Amino acid sequence: MPDKKKLFIKVCIGNFLLAMSIIFISFEERCFAYIDPGTGSMVLQVIIGMIFGSLLFLKMYFKKIKKFFSHLFFWTKKEKEAKDEPGC
Repeated sequence: MPDKKKLFIKVCIGNFLLAMSIIFISFEERCFAYIDPGTGSMVLQVIIGMIFGSLLFLKMYFKKIKKFFSHLFFWTKKEKEAKDEPGC
């Protein structure tokens, strides 16, 4: 019973924060800001980091990924033989 009460409180707090965020964003006045030259550099670094992180992930798990797709699309000889043989 206490778990349901805690969950209900968390949901209520989350809904309240979401509603307040929407209210603050919707009533925002014009903002006089600019994009700093360093911001473009930071965005570029994030994109490059994501690319190299993805490549490292693929390198580390390449065998598992290759085995998964080869098993998914190609039958091995043992699986073909087991499929062709009449079962019990």
